[in-house]
Amino acid sequence: AATLKTLGNFCVGALVEILAEAFALAERSEVSPELMLQLCQLLFPAHDKGGLPVSAYAARVARADWSEPAGAQLDIGVKDLGLARQLADHSRTPLPLADLLYQRLLAAQRMGYG
Repeated sequence: AATLKTLGNFCVGALVEILAEAFALAERSEVSPELMLQLCQLLFPAHDKGGLPVSAYAARVARADWSEPAGAQLDIGVKDLGLARQLADHSRTPLPLADLLYQRLLAAQRMGYG
């Protein structure tokens, strides 16, 4: 059960990173957050329609909704990605995305976000 939780948390962390990068690229390419959100909703149907909760995450990114306490989430993300990296080390599975995300979260903590 703990391994599945770790795997699920890694998937969520990776998903949030992908959405953040896609929305940043959209913004710098003069694509509105609303249009990018519509694309995400087309690509990833809403959770209540049998899809993953990608659209909910995308909507928060599109609205720049950072209303949840960032510090607690950041600390949990560092812990969860640390667990995923330990699992990867134990199974001798390279996880370059987990390593990248972990370093970004540590940098955010150093900047005072956590």
